[in-house]
Amino acid sequence: MKVKIRPLLIHNPFQRKEKLTYFSKAIRIATGSRWNHIAIVIILPNGDEWVIESVGRGVIYTRYEEWRLKGPRTVKPLNLPGREFDLATIEALIGLPYGRWDIARIAWHLLLTRGFKLDREWKPLKYKKYGLVCTEVLSLILEDDPGLFKVPADFEFDPRFAPGPEFNT
Repeated sequence: MKVKIRPLLIHNPFQRKEKLTYFSKAIRIATGSRWNHIAIVIILPNGDEWVIESVGRGVIYTRYEEWRLKGPRTVKPLNLPGREFDLATIEALIGLPYGRWDIARIAWHLLLTRGFKLDREWKPLKYKKYGLVCTEVLSLILEDDPGLFKVPADFEFDPRFAPGPEFNT
């Protein structure tokens, strides 16, 4: 079955009592971006909408209406007109582990290349063995090279997308 997708750039605001908020802020600081996460809306032919994303417990899916109730966060939809994707390929990602090793490697890579200004090549891991971070989930759905080093902000300026208006949840 073919489906449409709508990636969502996410900004989680800083909240002192939330542990994850420190991680979100660190991502924004390290990448120089407002965005710290990506979720992807899957639009089924019957109009039902689900969200797939990689979070601490792995790649999960949630009904879009339920996902919108979580927050607070700022969301910027990235519309992708005219393309359809294979639902079975997307479903195969559900349940894969979260890419904790990738997060550590990304942090190290950013420290070396942006902090210390060293010239280092990004060397991808085998995603199915080590897990996925949010940008890898979207890269796999788009059939991009999942080994490319991408952060959420990279998709904001990707010419394939037509950015929609921001909203808050």
